[in-house]
Amino acid sequence: MEKFKDKIVEKDVGFAEDSFFAMKNAVGQEEHCMCDFVSTKKNEDFERYNNARNNRTELQKSIIKVMKTELKNQEWCRLKHVCSEAMSTQELIARCSSMNDLETAKILVEVYKLLYVEYLTLLGFNDKNISVKSSA
Repeated sequence: MEKFKDKIVEKDVGFAEDSFFAMKNAVGQEEHCMCDFVSTKKNEDFERYNNARNNRTELQKSIIKVMKTELKNQEWCRLKHVCSEAMSTQELIARCSSMNDLETAKILVEVYKLLYVEYLTLLGFNDKNISVKSSA
């Protein structure tokens, strides 16, 4: 364990980046399952939606625990919505790419970057505790 001591850092930006990607995908999965249920109204699609929502909730709890962050008031929900908006923005950037609309893609990339910064801020990152070291 001693040889890994320097790998664990207070606010590991590498973990935050990985968790941001995981949360975006979990929120996207939840949204797709909801759309399936809305379309089909089948019990199994409702169960898939609930499973996706529970998975995203557990992922979010784990990220918050690992980052030793205490979210207050609406911050829990904001964290989820920031990830949802980032996933949708990423999808729009991909669509702009397929339409060869570089100018709009550049604008959306700036929005995406701001969402990532908001994610880091909600997890308690600041100038004093951010580390580029990784626990990986």
